[in-house]
Formats: sequence, C-alpha cells, structure tokens
Amino acid sequence: MWRIDRVADKIKRGDISIGTHSMFGWGGGMLTELYGTVGFDMVWIDTEHGAIDKSTLMNMLIGCAVNNMAAFVRVAWNDKVLAKPILDMGADGIIFPMVLDAEQARAAVAACQYPPDGVRGWGPVRNMKYGAVGLDAYKEQAKKVWTVIQIEDIRAVENIDSILAVEGLNAIIIGPCDLSGSMGHMGQTDHPEVKQAIDHVCARARAAGMPFGTSIGYDENTITEWIHRGANFVFVDHEPGYVYRGAKNTFDGFRRLISENR
Repeated sequence: MWRIDRVADKIKRGDISIGTHSMFGWGGGMLTELYGTVGFDMVWIDTEHGAIDKSTLMNMLIGCAVNNMAAFVRVAWNDKVLAKPILDMGADGIIFPMVLDAEQARAAVAACQYPPDGVRGWGPVRNMKYGAVGLDAYKEQAKKVWTVIQIEDIRAVENIDSILAVEGLNAIIIGPCDLSGSMGHMGQTDHPEVKQAIDHVCARARAAGMPFGTSIGYDENTITEWIHRGANFVFVDHEPGYVYRGAKNTFDGFRRLISENR
C-alpha cells in the first residue's frame, strides 16, 4: 500500500492517524526509521521553524520508506519554489503555513500538481525511483501527493468555508498558537475566543468532509480534547521533547538512587 494510502485508509475507517515531528533531523534517516519502527503513521518534517538541510531531508524521506511511514514536509512559506525540490525528493505531502483565503489555498494545490492541474515543474529523481517508474505510471502516482494547509490566522477562520471548497485540497491543520496571536491572545490557546474559533473550524471541516487535525506537544489533556473534536490526525511532540524527557528521567532517577543509598 502506498504510504499516503495508509493515512487515507485510517481516515475512511474513522480511526485517528498518529504523527510526530522532526524539527532538527537529528540522526537523519535513522530518526525517521526509528519513528516508523515505533509505529507512527506519519511524520511532519519541519523546514519552516526547524534546521534541516536538503541532504538531511532526503535521507529522512528514505528513512520514512523503510517502515512505510508517510512523510509530510512543512515549507517555510506558501511558495511553489520551496515545494518543488521537496516533491522531487519523494515527500508524500506538503504542509503550507499561514494560508489565509481560497486564492492562497488554490496556489498551494497548484504547487503540488503537474500541468494542466497545477504548476509543478518537471524534475523527477527519487520520486520516480530514479527512472525505474514509467512516465504514465508516475503521473498517476504523483496525483496521490497531499496538499495540506494550515489554518492559523483569524482571517483564515473567517474564510474557512471558501477555503474548504478548494478543489484538490486534501486536509487542513489548525495551528492554535499562531491563531491565538492573530486574535490578540498570543499563547493563550485555552482562551474562550480561541477555542471558539478552533471549534468553528473543526465543525465546518466535518461538515465539508475535509480531514483535519493539529500539531501539538505531548499533553494528554490536549490530545483528549482533539480526539473529542473529531480530529482525523494529530502530530505530537518532536525529537527535543523525547530526548529531554528521557534525559531528565535518567538524571532524576540517578539522583534519587544516590539519595536513597548514601
């Protein structure tokens, strides 16, 4: 089964796809291989706020393929130039930040599709298995690439119905932190006005049959809240979070053993 089909199949069944993040690409392909071994359905590789170069990104995408884990890459802006090389590397989907209206959503979709459906440039390498996949077969395969946009500004909330109606859009991701900032409540994701806006977007997405989810740190109360909202997928935590908690657990445990045995 094609990697992205695993995610789509879980959504159709009403299951929640579980994803995680990589901000810095520590270990390159070994990290994404490890994520897949753990059992994550997908990974969000962040080139907007993270520090991942193209060579590391390519190795991370190869690591995803080992365990058939879907790879989504967030670009720094809604720009076809940024999406193009990542698609050629074989990403399963592109995440476009800060999409505000239907026109910008259509631009994101166009960036991910070849003419006549879009404006993606022709530069197949890894995504065509280095020439092993024929042209016609690849053109059909390329249509499986997901275009995902982030709803993280109050203007996008106000335009949500027209955004959801854009043909070729595969999913939306709600960004609570930036959304709260655009509403004058920076970082207050539990503010009643912010939660009301989030709930509105979720309701409109459900009504439109559009898969939706979010990106959060590991907090069981927040995860539970998104499950109750009907999220189709959630990306949670990242390698610094995993390392910090593991290191702190080891350090605190060692300190405890010292105090108990001296």
